[in-house]
Amino acid sequence: MTGLNPYLVFQGRCKEAFGFYAKALNGEIVFTQTGGESGMDVPEEQKDLIMHITLNFDGNTIMGSDDFLSNAKLGTNVHLSISTDDVNKGSKFFKNLSKDGKVDMPMEKQNWGSTFGMLTDKYGIKWMVNVDEKS
Repeated sequence: MTGLNPYLVFQGRCKEAFGFYAKALNGEIVFTQTGGESGMDVPEEQKDLIMHITLNFDGNTIMGSDDFLSNAKLGTNVHLSISTDDVNKGSKFFKNLSKDGKVDMPMEKQNWGSTFGMLTDKYGIKWMVNVDEKS
């Protein structure tokens, strides 16, 4: 199964924004992880930032995080996130979308167990590809 969701990136206000969206959309935050909870080596000042958050509402999903790289700017802080359980399909999506674009983070196995990568396509659109392989 493959899904496509918007992924919003904030400058330290992700938790606040998603609280607002949950109320405004009558939704439910179903997952939250801070930088400190992620198991990644993050500076002390980033430990309380949101590494990942998921909000479900009315059959839809919005995901987001705070910007750990300090390069999110209004207008460029929205990514499209593709999730699949098929590693070949995910790798093909990543390769095809990055053609003539820029790989921001190569597809690699991550500490949360998925294979993940980020890219900017040749039109300037930011993409995330996450492969959550079947057990």
